[in-house]
Amino acid sequence: MRRSILTVVASAAAFTMVLPMSVQAGDADRRSDGVSDRRSGLEALRLECAVRTTDAGPAVRCEWSMPQAPAASWVRLVRLDPDTDRHRQVVFRTADLTETGYLDAEVRAGHRYVYAVQALSEAGRVVGQSRPERVRVTADVEVLRLRCRLGPAREAIGCEWSRPQSRDAFVVSLWRSVDGGPRELVERFRPSGPNAYRDPVPAGASKVTYAVIATTETDRIVARSRPETVRIPRPDAARDREVLAL
Repeated sequence: MRRSILTVVASAAAFTMVLPMSVQAGDADRRSDGVSDRRSGLEALRLECAVRTTDAGPAVRCEWSMPQAPAASWVRLVRLDPDTDRHRQVVFRTADLTETGYLDAEVRAGHRYVYAVQALSEAGRVVGQSRPERVRVTADVEVLRLRCRLGPAREAIGCEWSRPQSRDAFVVSLWRSVDGGPRELVERFRPSGPNAYRDPVPAGASKVTYAVIATTETDRIVARSRPETVRIPRPDAARDREVLAL
């Protein structure tokens, strides 16, 4: 265990040192940017990364400060997985400096990752960089039971879930996605509070997918359910079935 921790620390240190050097070595026109050459050092960018849960599994959301360096032309987010690969990967890049966030879904539970964000000039010279941000995607997330059913009047969907057992659970959130759209927060509950909710059916919806997630005070996920999809029959289809049954 001690050797594994030392390996991660050493990899992170090497990650920090290699980032600017690897870019500058391939810069054929590093002297053409006079403004950046006069700078005494790199702009310090802020970077924060945290584990998030999606319907497809765990992901890492990274957000950073917008580069202010006059020479900054584009941004890239790089990732290192010291457990499996010694080479960093560019997971996101953009020429829109106002775009300051990315959801990295190409991660696996049980792995430790190191992220850094860089601002580069048109010629590819690094003009801004963050400190490395370390994230561990834990595999020991409690699975919550979730059951959702359409009510007899087809006006609401009733959901009920098991309470999280983790003492770190601070809030339980019920989420939904309507017809495959973006995830929406339905309601929040205390872990010891209500574990059922009646959600009105959105107008025109054909299916609604629910999930419940328990998080700590710092938004770390400690428990989650599998997605539960409820299909909403069309009014005419329901009427046709009633006619056929006569």
